[in-house]
Amino acid sequence: MIVVVICQKHFAIQNPAYSFAKDKGASAPFPILKPIYNYNMLPLNDLSQLAAIDALSNQKPVIIFKHSTRCSISSTALNRFERAYANQNKEELPVYYLDLLNYRPISNEIAVHYQIEHQSPQTLLIHQGKCVHTASHIEINLAEIIVVIKSLKQ
Repeated sequence: MIVVVICQKHFAIQNPAYSFAKDKGASAPFPILKPIYNYNMLPLNDLSQLAAIDALSNQKPVIIFKHSTRCSISSTALNRFERAYANQNKEELPVYYLDLLNYRPISNEIAVHYQIEHQSPQTLLIHQGKCVHTASHIEINLAEIIVVIKSLKQ
């Protein structure tokens, strides 16, 4: 079942991949809902985390998922990715989630640091401190990322 709640210019879609919490600063007559992403994605909300991601990527591949919470294409890509990621070992394949609207400076730094063009939505596969694969919009596909990871191990 899908439930859509519309409040002024904000909306939220609830399905089994999402849970919701109240936005504490809401000025609307009823609460604005925000998604809390599941499947053990790690929040990327500080620039210093890029160094930690680089260090971790020397041990195992790391994915960064950049998401725009106002874009329906981004929401669709995230939903597809989350469903596929639900069956993955989170220890072997960590995913960092970046909310572009709240952390735009981090997104800008990612583009410079990994020498990639900014897209939204976008996945980046980080291996040994470098972006070895990137995909955006409908091209985001966890199965394809896993194929790239397997080729890195050869």
